[in-house]
Amino acid sequence: MQYDKIKKRTVQFLSITGLNLEDFKFLLPYFKAEWDEYNDYFTLDGKLRQRRTFARTDSILPKACDRLMFLLVYLKKKLILCRNIMPPVLK
Repeated sequence: MQYDKIKKRTVQFLSITGLNLEDFKFLLPYFKAEWDEYNDYFTLDGKLRQRRTFARTDSILPKACDRLMFLLVYLKKKLILCRNIMPPVLK
């Protein structure tokens, strides 16, 4: 799933990310700045990096917009799953 392909389908984009396109575009530069800052010093596991990062040509999520969309979709699906498995008393 790539941002460039799905951004033209606004209803589907809203459905899978929970954000409309304007909100996504507003959030993107802040996400990119935070991602770059974190990724320079830490791994995804939260450990301190041994060496500098570099842009890989074979990356699955090469652009910041693809990474942000992936995270939003993941978090939304995880939230839905958690809500569905909660006992009725807690809902």
